[in-house]
Amino acid sequence: MESELKTPFVIITLMFWEALMDIIFPPQCLICEKDVLSTKIVCESCFSRIDINDTFFCGKCGSRMAMNKRLCHFDFPYILGAAGSYKNEVLKNLIKGMKFRSIKMAADPLSELLIRYAREIDFSWQNFLVIPMPLSKQRERRRGFNQSELIAEGFAKNIGLPFENNILVRHKNSTPQSELKNWENREENVRDCFSVKTPEIIKNRNVVLIDDVLTSGSTMLSAANILKEAGVKRLVALVLAKA
Repeated sequence: MESELKTPFVIITLMFWEALMDIIFPPQCLICEKDVLSTKIVCESCFSRIDINDTFFCGKCGSRMAMNKRLCHFDFPYILGAAGSYKNEVLKNLIKGMKFRSIKMAADPLSELLIRYAREIDFSWQNFLVIPMPLSKQRERRRGFNQSELIAEGFAKNIGLPFENNILVRHKNSTPQSELKNWENREENVRDCFSVKTPEIIKNRNVVLIDDVLTSGSTMLSAANILKEAGVKRLVALVLAKA
């Protein structure tokens, strides 16, 4: 009984201290450093500066897909959905803040960006399964979370799609792709990096594979080939930004 009485008191005390800290040290926008609500990491003004694409792209050559129809490279394993460009400074700083500074709160605006993009393009997301690009266990422990998993989970929940985070497995703790300068080294770095843990779940299914950034495309291609070999019927690679 005594512990039950203490619980509301503890909650109220924590709420009081959180409110007090927000007054003394108000949270700031990651981009412009203006004061924002404690639940925000970026202000609306900065977030509105991210230009959102309105088409899919060819996964091979990056060409826009008119009316979301393939016009080239028909045998490539995936079509590419990219919400924005990595040249956009707001988007780049949000992604970098989450990946390299472990700012977990950045997952919310980044998920929202993917959601807005998904609603912008003329495409039916029904009957798709959402899975995130996995990290190696070592890197996930070091960062504290998998940024792609958090973003993918928020996207799937809002769009109303099933979400699975334990299908595609990364069992090789390879060098971060950002540290490699050419495509050949990046391709070799992720070779034999992925496997599918439960192929029966994705066989003959449509899949959305979500990652943060597409640069050379070698990581995405390696994962996509494994998924297609496991029986995925249609694959959309969905990223926040493409270089």
